Parts: sequence; structure tokens; C-alpha cells
Amino acid sequence: MLSRIHASFAVSTLALVVAACSATTEDGVSDVQDTSATDALQESGGGRVHVMKMQQPGERSASLAASASSTKLNYFGGPVLANVNVYAIYWGANVRNQAHINAFYPAVLDSAYMDWLSEYNTPTQSIGRGTFGGAVVDATPPSGTSVTDAQIQTEIKRLIDAGKLPANDGNNLYMMYFPAGVKISGPQGAGSSCVQFCAYHGTFTKNGKNGYYGVMPDLGGSCAGGCGGGSLEDNITEVSSHELIEAVTDGAVGLATTVGPPLAWYDNANGEIGDICNGTAAKVAGFTVQLEWSNAKKKCIATSP
Repeated sequence: MLSRIHASFAVSTLALVVAACSATTEDGVSDVQDTSATDALQESGGGRVHVMKMQQPGERSASLAASASSTKLNYFGGPVLANVNVYAIYWGANVRNQAHINAFYPAVLDSAYMDWLSEYNTPTQSIGRGTFGGAVVDATPPSGTSVTDAQIQTEIKRLIDAGKLPANDGNNLYMMYFPAGVKISGPQGAGSSCVQFCAYHGTFTKNGKNGYYGVMPDLGGSCAGGCGGGSLEDNITEVSSHELIEAVTDGAVGLATTVGPPLAWYDNANGEIGDICNGTAAKVAGFTVQLEWSNAKKKCIATSP
């Protein structure tokens, strides 16, 4: 069954697609500013899909700045990933920056970037640091230069069945990276990679359990300038961190059909923890990451000062 996806917000056909752009700070703390606006696209089937647009150099929205004091993530009862275990999956051998990505995850998952997320503990789960389970090069992915979300889900499940990836266990997060020249079609009207979105994360079900995954197009070419303001290496970790922390704090968003369970931490007006802070970045453990929204600090932060 085709799951619904997230990167921003959607009701009924929940498709969430996120872009990330840079406004790097030195201290890792920022007021809400320089964030992308979201468009609500009414679908013919009655579902509503909120797509966060790609940004081009100089394109900014201060729409959230005025409402920063009222911005708040609320808990709707869904699961979080308490100790996320990330697996990087490469759609063929030609994916760029594999060594950089493989170094990014163990450094950031075992850093202060994760520690302050304890403010988003739930009554039954406590969020802590994560681990990097390793990388898998998928040598035989579907051919062609156009890929759908359904194909991505099917391929992850195939790799699990083949023993290349561990089964979905509530903490595993499968982050799929693509080579240049591959266009990804998001689900339910979410649009196309490097046109409407930079990345997204979603949820599937297998053997009665949730599976969590992220989709990371190559950020060169038509994505350049619209998915971060730094180098290709910096942009891929900034966008990856956006999806990482959103998956940790709102893992089952891809299965939600209303503003309620199985959503976890979510703001009705602004979306998920990363959406609120899109366009802000800092350095943590030597890597560029996106800032994330802190209810406690009422700011976008990377680490708790």
C-alpha cells in the first residue's frame, strides 16, 4: 500500500516535502527568520498537500518571524525515534559525496545536536543520541532517470528482504541518496525533485510495523542554489539533517490522515520541527546542519547553549 509522505504538512493525502536553504550562524542559535513559505495545493481527490518550495538566491520569507512567539510544536500521540539508527542507501555506485555522508552521520548522531531533543520526549519514549548503522550501495536499483516514491518504498523493502538492510524496528531510518540526473516524483501531488522540493521523509508499513525513510536527490544541477547556500557537501548535510530530525520527532507522519495520531510533534500552522527553521544553518561536529525549532527556547537552535 502506498504510504503518504511528509516534508511540510498535508491532510488526507499527507505529502510533506521540504527544501533547505542556508543562513549560517556562528553560535547555532537563531530567531525564526528567513524561512520558506508553504503553498497549499488542493488535490482533485479532496486531499490537501502542503509543499515547501525550493528557494532561489535572495528569495526569503519572513512570514514566520512575526508569529515566532506563538509557534509551538504540539504532541499528537504518535511515535518518535528514541535512538535513531541511520542507514545510508545509495541508488547505484554513482551517487556523489558518499564518503562525506558516511562521515556526517556518526559524527552528528553522537553529538549535542541530538541532546536537546529530550524536550520532545513523549510519555512512553525518551529521545537520545543515535547511531550510524552503515551504508549500502544498491547495485541494481530500477533503471531510468525518473523514479517514483512507490518505487523507492518497494526498493527499500526489497533490500530488507534480501538481507542488505535490517528490518524496520521502530528506530531504523533508511536515508536514500540518488545520483545526478535522476528525477524523483513525490507522492500525491507533491511535485518533482529540484522543481518543487529538495527532499522529503515518509513512512511505509511492512509486516505490521512502521518503516521510516528519507529521500535525498542529488543537490547539484537544477537544485543548486535552491537547496542551501553553501558547497554541495554542505548542502547535502543541511538537507539531510532537516529530514533526520523531522523523522526523529515525527516518524509516522507519512501515515497520518488528520491532524492527530499518528502525528507526533507538529505545529498546525507551520509544520514539523525543521519546516519552522528552514533557511537557517550552523556547524556541528564539523558539518553543516539545519537549525531546528525548540519549544523551550522559542528559537531555532542546533545545540542547547
